[in-house]
Amino acid sequence: MKHLFRWIFAILAIAYVAVDLLFWAITKPITKLATKVGFLQNLLRFVDWVGALANRTLPGSTPYILLMLVLTPWIALEPLKIFGLAMIWNGRLLRGIIILTLGEVTKLVLVERIFHHVKPELMKVPGFEWCYQRALRVIQYLKSLPVYRALARLTAGLKRKVAALFRRVPSVRHPSY
Repeated sequence: MKHLFRWIFAILAIAYVAVDLLFWAITKPITKLATKVGFLQNLLRFVDWVGALANRTLPGSTPYILLMLVLTPWIALEPLKIFGLAMIWNGRLLRGIIILTLGEVTKLVLVERIFHHVKPELMKVPGFEWCYQRALRVIQYLKSLPVYRALARLTAGLKRKVAALFRRVPSVRHPSY
């Protein structure tokens, strides 16, 4: 019975990570676009300031504090994914997709920005470094698979077509104030 629970937990963990990586791949372009939106740029400047401040003012402190700084937005925003999926499950497709996308984009932007600033200190946490190295190996392995390369080619072709479509649409200029 003990081994059964381990297998169930392992399968659920793998499924969760796979879904998270799928959302990351889908929302990454949206995240890049979101960083160019006016009010989000101010938020990102604030997040960069917090990360730089934490790196400057807490360099001698334990890296576990910085780990909590990275994990806090993740823990706070992760339930939005479950809530969005529940909305989709209950037939509220558009609302669920909006909640899911906004939660994931916000989480990715905040966590990535803070992580960028505190990564050297986080690598001093032995368990974190071990997990980070394993995650990088898994990502490299997945990128080496033929399925990933085929999807990357397909995505690149789709990006080119969408970019060409937007180049044909005349731009709308706002009057100067």
